[in-house]
Amino acid sequence: RRLESGHGGRNFLTREFVFTPERERIAKARRLAGLFGFGIPLALALTVPAHPILHILLWPALASALGGLLAERWLFFAEARHAVRLYHGDSRA
Repeated sequence: RRLESGHGGRNFLTREFVFTPERERIAKARRLAGLFGFGIPLALALTVPAHPILHILLWPALASALGGLLAERWLFFAEARHAVRLYHGDSRA
């Protein structure tokens, strides 16, 4: 039994490194990364000096920042142009 298909078909390299997401998905991920990674944590962190009892808001700010970082990392890998694309027919990497 073969574990992988030939180089002309879908295989691990084409599934993992020849990935082209839709423009709408990229735009949505950028907005989410900016909002959750910067906007919400900044807004929550700025409320703490005004009302010290609200220091509990730093935990949701941290969780939001981590979510924004995950969206940013997904963008980094989704937009990457790997050299293996050249072997599988892409004109530039």
